[in-house]
Amino acid sequence: MAIVSELEQQLDVISVLEHWGIDTSYIRQIGAGEYRSPCFIHGGDGQTALSLKMNNGRWYVACFSHGCFKGTLFDWAITTGRTPRQILDDYKMCQLDTVPLHRHRTRRTHTQGSQKGGAVFLPDNTMEQFEIGIHRDLIDLGYDRDMLTNVFDVRYCADAEHVLYGRIVYPIRDKLENIRTIQGRRTNALPHDAAKYMFHPGYNAKDILYGQYEMREMIRKSRYIVVAESPKSAWRGYQLGIPTLALMGIRWTDAQVKQIAAYGKRVVLVADNDDTHVGVNGMRELRDALSRYVAVELRVCPHVGADISDYRIREQWDYIIRNGVVG
Repeated sequence: MAIVSELEQQLDVISVLEHWGIDTSYIRQIGAGEYRSPCFIHGGDGQTALSLKMNNGRWYVACFSHGCFKGTLFDWAITTGRTPRQILDDYKMCQLDTVPLHRHRTRRTHTQGSQKGGAVFLPDNTMEQFEIGIHRDLIDLGYDRDMLTNVFDVRYCADAEHVLYGRIVYPIRDKLENIRTIQGRRTNALPHDAAKYMFHPGYNAKDILYGQYEMREMIRKSRYIVVAESPKSAWRGYQLGIPTLALMGIRWTDAQVKQIAAYGKRVVLVADNDDTHVGVNGMRELRDALSRYVAVELRVCPHVGADISDYRIREQWDYIIRNGVVG
């Protein structure tokens, strides 16, 4: 099918996987058009068990662990119950060069995003489509309502037809306040097997550190910056007066390394204490990459299963930054 090959050659493959509910935080790029990850088909946890590779204009999927699938991405999507038409529609929505703001265009129209210097931006009024208000999940976790609303523009997607329905949503801004994408975080209203995080389809912001714009004044006045995994950690850090940027996952890019190094400040990386050690290993690699440019230290949250956002008191953060488990 020529149309499939044509669409796959311009496909943002990570975005389409996220749209299909796959947790892409463990997927690592190992080369041009080639990724490795735990197998999201049978649920294996080997970090290189599954290969996702572009070959002759088509994306191919192969499980090396259990051999549960080997073939094209399109054929695998068929096995999940999607029709060819649905897959093609999803492909069109997640193209690298055409990025519709909303999947259901027939219901409402939006101002299209703009492009500057190769980066695509969403319109400034993008967040107006979401409900103003903080989800109870965040209130229960002790976050300040005014801070989330006024500083980070955190909202909730109540539109049942939107791809981010049932999620806490927030804009990902660059240093100049441009909205590069919107991320949605799963709430308790969604099934537990739903992807924890999803990006707005088609808008790629994997080269951005979350919180750069919101933390700009705090970073300017500080001698150090903290880099953690999730936006929740950035929110907690801001609330406690600690400049904290988020990678938005365990994967990092060369662009993020350059952005961190450009601050010229001491860097403290804080890894989640998960039982798979995937986050710690990713932060170790980031530490090694950053050590060529700035003074950098790695800390691991002292309690198993904890991330830095779980600590709600400034003194706890200060202790982890100074004396936490060294990764």
